[in-house]
Amino acid sequence: MSRPVLARSALTALLAAVWAGASFAAAADFLWIRNRWQQDAYLNIEPGYVTASDVEDGWQSAQWTVIDAPGGFAWIQNRWTGCYLHIERGKVECTTDVQRGWHSAQWRGEAAEGNFFRLRNRWKNCYLNIERGPVTCGGIKAGWHSAQWSVEE
Repeated sequence: MSRPVLARSALTALLAAVWAGASFAAAADFLWIRNRWQQDAYLNIEPGYVTASDVEDGWQSAQWTVIDAPGGFAWIQNRWTGCYLHIERGKVECTTDVQRGWHSAQWRGEAAEGNFFRLRNRWKNCYLNIERGPVTCGGIKAGWHSAQWSVEE
């Protein structure tokens, strides 16, 4: 699947708005989150759990919005079910029972190389990655492309 990657200036503005606490609604509606290492792998919940895989056009299960959270972090919400990405129970999940105070459901984008960024969890200070296959949140090495993501419109 090929979607337009946000231009570096647009991505920079988007990440600045999202991760600096500005209103996300002004920046974009729904985004696709694509992995750098496996370029056909988009973050989605199509099979009923969080995965990174090839997706079809129109899949709302692979569309995300970012909502401001305290401290420069954000909640990542799925369009299809309204669930929020979190690690409250140890693994990466997307559920609708998230409580506003859960740091396990708060994420911050950190600049990586080029148009890519890493997603760091506030609670465990771990990074979303697919280094060993499934989507996990764990420690990473600096150069891991499996922990780098881009956003597409």
